[in-house]
Amino acid sequence: MRKRKVIKKYFILALIGLCCLFFGLIISAFYNGQEQSEYQAIPKIAIGEQAVKHFSEALQLKTISYMDYQIDSSQYVAFNNWLERTYPLINQQLEHTIISDFSHIYHWKGQNSSEQPIMLYAHLDVVQVIDNEREAWRYDPWSGKMATDTIWGRGALDDKVAVLGILEAVEHCLVNGIRPDRDIYLCIGHDEEVGGKLGAQKMAEYFKSNDIQFAYALDEGLTITKDLIPNIDKQVSLIGIAQKGYCSVELSTKMDGGHSSMPSPETSIDVISKALTKLNHQGLSSRLTLPVKQMLSCIAPEMPFFQRIILSNQWLFAPLIKRSYEGSNVGNASIRTTTAATIFSSGKQENIIPEQATACLNFRLLQGDTEETVLDHIKKVIGDDRINITVIGETTPASNIANTNSVFYERVEQSILEVFPETIVSPGLVMAGTDAKHFSEVCDETLYFRPMIMHPKNLHTIHGINERIAIKEYEDFIRFYIRLVELN
Repeated sequence: MRKRKVIKKYFILALIGLCCLFFGLIISAFYNGQEQSEYQAIPKIAIGEQAVKHFSEALQLKTISYMDYQIDSSQYVAFNNWLERTYPLINQQLEHTIISDFSHIYHWKGQNSSEQPIMLYAHLDVVQVIDNEREAWRYDPWSGKMATDTIWGRGALDDKVAVLGILEAVEHCLVNGIRPDRDIYLCIGHDEEVGGKLGAQKMAEYFKSNDIQFAYALDEGLTITKDLIPNIDKQVSLIGIAQKGYCSVELSTKMDGGHSSMPSPETSIDVISKALTKLNHQGLSSRLTLPVKQMLSCIAPEMPFFQRIILSNQWLFAPLIKRSYEGSNVGNASIRTTTAATIFSSGKQENIIPEQATACLNFRLLQGDTEETVLDHIKKVIGDDRINITVIGETTPASNIANTNSVFYERVEQSILEVFPETIVSPGLVMAGTDAKHFSEVCDETLYFRPMIMHPKNLHTIHGINERIAIKEYEDFIRFYIRLVELN
């Protein structure tokens, strides 16, 4: 009898504990979500037709970066000349430095040059249009066509839109006597699509040699998303506060070859293929980094009830969140260092078993992982001494994480909310790499954002077919940078 009373007592205590936990989770869901800053929409500044015309002209210049670093220099020279005649006040009032012939630095002196300057960065180079895809374009990719209230062409989203958006904003400010408080450097790279070694890297060396240290930089990375985050109907402006790193590794082996009519039980191709299969099925460990945690906290209040409880109580539901994120490519890349086999090479003739086989793996490093982490993981997973493991190229570490409580983050956030009042603002993690990696030694923090709306219909057009942007969205792009200059 006494034993039954004890059991009943503990059962009641457990039930009370569960009820407290349940109500605690609900309370947390409504009070732990990150509140949105409140800013009122500002009147829309009129953007003249000339701005759209300039954008069209810039898209017609074939400033293409090729992987072998061969370029059509005449197109870049044409861009330099176009830049000089199109923005007279910028060229008259800002100090202009040309880097590696085709990258540009414009120094705009503010009212208080004793403060650390800021950098607005964009790149003018674009990827090529593959010949067999050209017919699939609605309009010629180099026409800068203005049709159906839209501007079409390679670079309309990546990244001439930012080059022109920034230049138009600054020219507008100069016309209207608007001057920033601190110095602003406008930096335009010309080879971001192939690594930025002649553009951004040389700019960074220039700044370092001149003892110029930036308070923060704003580069490409994340955007305003629409219908891309499940269960959220509103637009979400994601400000990247960090980007992942980059590391490539080659696996190679050499074994006996011979005639294909008498194969051995295991060939060089078999050995490398098995290693790739193991690495594909056993990735590096997943975790929620600060940028992802902060993003989940920001979007939680917009989620349906049960998702809101889960995202607001990450301390308890982290395993569930990670399991859910692993179900999509974007989600999985948000929570772990990814492994991608990108090159496989072996054999040259169908009836000869090759002696050698090699494969290239590309890893995008999550904050906390390093080149050494990757190498240790590979060795442990494949467990095969016959395979040589070699890092190829330069490894770029994952970036620092910017402070979302800084005045600079707040100014970007304010500019977004005053120009795009219907949006939610949230920090985020940039999965790919940008030229910002070159500025880590001369820039305290970097934010990654472009004020353009990405949705399922245009997401695939970046580096793809029918790249385009609505004219009204491009005008808002300019308004965002005008407001950002006013706040700095």
